[in-house]
Amino acid sequence: MVWLLYYFYKMFQTDPGYIKTTEEERKKNIITLAESGSLDFRTFCTSCLVKKPLRSMHCHSCNSCVARYDQHCIWIGQCIGVGNHRYFVLFLLFLTMVNIWALYGTVLYWSEHCTVTYQKDGAWISFTQIISCSPWVSYIFTLVVFLGLTSHERITLWRQNMRSKHPVSLRKTPYNHGCLQNMADFFQCRCFGMLKPNIVDWTKQYAVTFHSLKDKNIHPV
Repeated sequence: MVWLLYYFYKMFQTDPGYIKTTEEERKKNIITLAESGSLDFRTFCTSCLVKKPLRSMHCHSCNSCVARYDQHCIWIGQCIGVGNHRYFVLFLLFLTMVNIWALYGTVLYWSEHCTVTYQKDGAWISFTQIISCSPWVSYIFTLVVFLGLTSHERITLWRQNMRSKHPVSLRKTPYNHGCLQNMADFFQCRCFGMLKPNIVDWTKQYAVTFHSLKDKNIHPV
């Protein structure tokens, strides 16, 4: 675990290999490009106005060219390149080892403390035992089902609350219709006719049009 955190820190803190250039060098590159009258995107970056070394690539997320570019890692919010590639590989190695160890510990714990079965103990006892043995199940239900929010929306609201003087509750969003309705919408189930799920084509939905939200004090995500 210590090595996992160490290599994560090194991967995050190390310059991945951003190609740096001065203003004079950029002007010189533009003049050279104008005189040649041709543009080769394999050797010149029009965004950074620099000559691209071999195996380098422009990252649109970081808005910079990276030497020996591997990928843009969403987990650390920066690129993986010549500077931190080795730390990235070692991080993945130790992450795999920790996952195997955690999986072994989970199986061991469940085999000793969570021995109920659906056929033997019934649905309710099995459900409560799963909740007590795996609190993360409750966490997922609370955030995704009960609040009706995706991970991206929760992170966006959290960032807005960090910068705002007037924090917004996670419950006051256009997508929170109450616990039971959220569950019906999420699983698209009618619960034996007791609930009516909202059928929304999110590939073509561009505005909040839920009639039940007209008079609510809601905050956009």
